Amino acid sequence: MRIKSIVIFLALIVLISGSGMFSAQLEEYYVDKTDIDFWPSFHHDPQNTRYTTSAAPQTNSKIWSYTTGGDVESSPAVLDNKVYIGSSDNKVYCLNATSGDKIWSYTTGGCVLSSPVFNNNKVYLGSYDNKVYCLDADDGAEIWAFSTDHDVYSSPVIVNDKVYVGSRDDFVYCLDADDGTEIWSYKTGSGIDSSPAVANGKVYIGSNHDDTVYCLDADDGTEIWTYATGSDVHASPAVANGKVYIGSWDFKMYCLDADDGTEIWTYDSGDRIYSTAAIADGKVYFGSWNLKVYCLDADDGSEIWTHPTGPTESSPAITDNKLYIADNEDKIYCLDISDGSEEWSYTADDDISSSPAIADGKVYIGSNDGKVYCFGDQGEEIHLEVEIKPRLNLFRLFVKITNTENNECNNVDWTITATPRIGKASASCEDTLLSIPAETTKTVTCKPDGFFGFVDITAEAKVQSYTFSDTRKALVVGPIIYVL
Repeated sequence: MRIKSIVIFLALIVLISGSGMFSAQLEEYYVDKTDIDFWPSFHHDPQNTRYTTSAAPQTNSKIWSYTTGGDVESSPAVLDNKVYIGSSDNKVYCLNATSGDKIWSYTTGGCVLSSPVFNNNKVYLGSYDNKVYCLDADDGAEIWAFSTDHDVYSSPVIVNDKVYVGSRDDFVYCLDADDGTEIWSYKTGSGIDSSPAVANGKVYIGSNHDDTVYCLDADDGTEIWTYATGSDVHASPAVANGKVYIGSWDFKMYCLDADDGTEIWTYDSGDRIYSTAAIADGKVYFGSWNLKVYCLDADDGSEIWTHPTGPTESSPAITDNKLYIADNEDKIYCLDISDGSEEWSYTADDDISSSPAIADGKVYIGSNDGKVYCFGDQGEEIHLEVEIKPRLNLFRLFVKITNTENNECNNVDWTITATPRIGKASASCEDTLLSIPAETTKTVTCKPDGFFGFVDITAEAKVQSYTFSDTRKALVVGPIIYVL
């Protein structure tokens, strides 16, 4: 009886193999980029929360740097494998996010300290030539330019096809995103470095020397409320859960009611606050000229932790478990978000006013050494080969995962699944390989359930945003697995 079963089994193998019914396929692909939480604007989103769900690097491994012709105080916007950033050499740059190669640059008439925002395949930014620009994201061609009466240090925010931005001519502007025509403007009491936050039909912004936080109607620019701090407001507001968080040169971080501007709490940091607050999970994070990064309770302003830094203009970028920020003593920090402990740091060649952006497992930032930096866990492009062992297997499926690069690959999540087409045989296994050394193969296994069946097998290895896979067909008869 056993011999008869084996003969039938082998006959089925010959029949199926010869028919071409099944074929093996080895493939490599990147995950759908729409699943990645990119960083399309200065503070990530119109509310300026500076929080992302994107993966972030565990180490200070520098993947690349690109040298511009001037200081890089502008902060990066990152989307679809492109980095957009300005420089004091009067240019805005578009760089390849993976390699750092320049794709294009556009020259304005002044320093570009404003941070770009990406929207609908266009890039918007301000310049010290008094203009707000709209450029084609693919080639940098100018689509339109809008002239104000002074430098545009403020970074634009786009909501509902409207561009909101401040200027040092004392005005807040609302422009049509398609053609740059002015929809409305509002005059404050001073020049504006602050970048607007937009939430629930309202625009929030600070003003430099009139010490005031403004709330305006997003549709027509009418004033809803104002709040007077004790000094200049260069920082940008962040809005979350019905509250506005903003720092001032009077040393305080303010929490205001988003609807009416009433003060909920204040916290004295001991020195000027340029840094825009990052908000997530009921906590507020910001830097100060007082040589510290702070974490406060968002509801009552009580201090949770601090971490020493140099004087800080940079604003933090946060993920679920990490905070990234830079200081004016040349250092970039990665901190544990739960307790503020330092995980790593990197020293650039000059002080850093730029704020970090996190996207697709990498951190991007500019420096006054003229460079744009990219940090990630892998020093080179990741490449794995996944192969389901063909032919005869006993009891288990065997899958080889090979690291073909000359750098170690860490935290590789793998899965093996066998889906029945005929019969009831199936399999589902998953685990993590903590490390695959350079040019090394690791073998993982999975034991199917069920006595008989034709199955579709998929093996995947995932690391950062990359997925590598192999798919094959197999016949399962008892302990014998024949992979085609």
